[in-house]
Amino acid sequence: MCMIARFQSHFVMWRASSSSHVKQSVLLAVILGVAVSVSAHAQGAKSSASGLLQRVEASESVAPAEAAPGDSVVLRLSIKPDRGIRVFAPGAKEYTPVVVLVSSSRGMHLGKPSYGIPVREENPGNGKRVPLYARTFDISYTARIDKEAKPETYIRVSGTLTYQACDDRRVYPTRTQLVHWTVKVVAPTEKDR
Repeated sequence: MCMIARFQSHFVMWRASSSSHVKQSVLLAVILGVAVSVSAHAQGAKSSASGLLQRVEASESVAPAEAAPGDSVVLRLSIKPDRGIRVFAPGAKEYTPVVVLVSSSRGMHLGKPSYGIPVREENPGNGKRVPLYARTFDISYTARIDKEAKPETYIRVSGTLTYQACDDRRVYPTRTQLVHWTVKVVAPTEKDR
């Protein structure tokens, strides 16, 4: 509501100082811009902090969700490209391949990431065959809970997903989004001791 009031006050001041033809053109552009913005919001468009469209849906999971000190867990990030979108995979030269950088976390030791198997397809623009993900794929880290981790606590792990995507006609700019996982540390069972 505040944005509308601000727009109205600027419009009244502008109306007094501009020619009729210019006013109509600018007003039409503003109305179209608001309509597109409202339409995208109503359709649930995913946007990043910069307001630019994210072209993938990423969901985090931990298996198992609870672990005792000394146990291993898998931190998984499932990435689903939007319809018609492909994500550059590791090995795609001249483009930014998908990568998840995970910050070190107290109470946990991370292994190396494992990636799903990509397909090789032609890239729009230059026609070269590059490794791409066209369907949902996973990036997983196996992690071991420190033996000194206290039961009934939580270990929070943060990271960033960076990727570059394309469709049949164009290559899009690189995008980055935050990801995170939480693991509950539980007491070891009698069998584990």
